[in-house]
Amino acid sequence: MVGPPLTPPSPITTNGLGALRRDMRRVRRTLHNEAKWHPAPFHEVLIGYISKGDVIGLYMPMSGEPDPASLNLGASTVTSLPALNPDGTMEFRLWKPGDATMVSPWGGSQPADVDLVVEPDIIFVPLLAFDEFLYRLGQGGGHYDRYLAGHESALRVGVAWEAQKVAGLPVEPWDVPLDAVITERHCYMKELRPCLTR
Repeated sequence: MVGPPLTPPSPITTNGLGALRRDMRRVRRTLHNEAKWHPAPFHEVLIGYISKGDVIGLYMPMSGEPDPASLNLGASTVTSLPALNPDGTMEFRLWKPGDATMVSPWGGSQPADVDLVVEPDIIFVPLLAFDEFLYRLGQGGGHYDRYLAGHESALRVGVAWEAQKVAGLPVEPWDVPLDAVITERHCYMKELRPCLTR
């Protein structure tokens, strides 16, 4: 179901982002330790678009991030994971369970095969916080923002705990809003029909 409009009490300033990142990392770890994340039902428009995707971009969860493997996208789905190159650019590489991985510069895992670069149609994005306009707060490195800005045709879906929704985030020129956010309670979604014709 589509969640109700968010009604945050007050916007967050740029100066408060460091504290918010710290607080949200703690919230994620606490929730991860207390319960297993299961996604709320997807909106039918979102389901329709995902079903048409050729390649799905996932991520390997760390630090309490919800596991996108819980989304149950189907055994036939072609999946990929983000990888950081030595020059700091991010790309997605084909990956399925059992494929070789290597330690990524951000401390997690990424596909080891550098020759399997793809451009996902749908990208499930981790985040620290999101607001009513579906802007996201990431770790601060800007890797996802730069990648999403250069791949505007991809559908961008945030994956979060409900407790990660906050008052309006400060928006910088390089920030890229999401098309939807899935939590364990709601599917928050902007109008996706323009995405269907990209």
